[in-house]
Amino acid sequence: MYENSTVTRARSVAWLSLVFSVVALLFAISAYGVSRTGAAPADRLDERGTSTATSTLQSARSEASQELEAARANLRDEGNYGAAAAQLSQTETRLMEAYRDADRQSSEEWQNLQGSFDELEAALRGQSADALRLLENLMANLAKDVEVDGKPQEVGE
Repeated sequence: MYENSTVTRARSVAWLSLVFSVVALLFAISAYGVSRTGAAPADRLDERGTSTATSTLQSARSEASQELEAARANLRDEGNYGAAAAQLSQTETRLMEAYRDADRQSSEEWQNLQGSFDELEAALRGQSADALRLLENLMANLAKDVEVDGKPQEVGE
């Protein structure tokens, strides 16, 4: 009876050692992938070959375009400058968060967009007749292609 419990314990220890070794091996493979690329596999490329950061940026730009469409309707149909200004502020905040961790090129892109947001915000505060034109220009800028590694990627693609 004493020998059976020793054999059972030895087998248990062997199985635990095997499971631990497999987990350690998987961890090492994962760490090797991160060290070679500088990014976790999920942060490298999505199914279309676009970086996930760029995909996120494209998604944010697409959502911003839709939100600005609602602001345009408020401004054009109802002349509601206050509602358009509130929508603009929310949209700008969300886009700023999306661009926060972007690369240098995207940061420059954000600077241009932020200038457009600021100009539009001033026009809305002053209830300027140019507000609708400025809003439509901003929407057109958001709809432009986002370049990824020098290659244009359509927003919402």
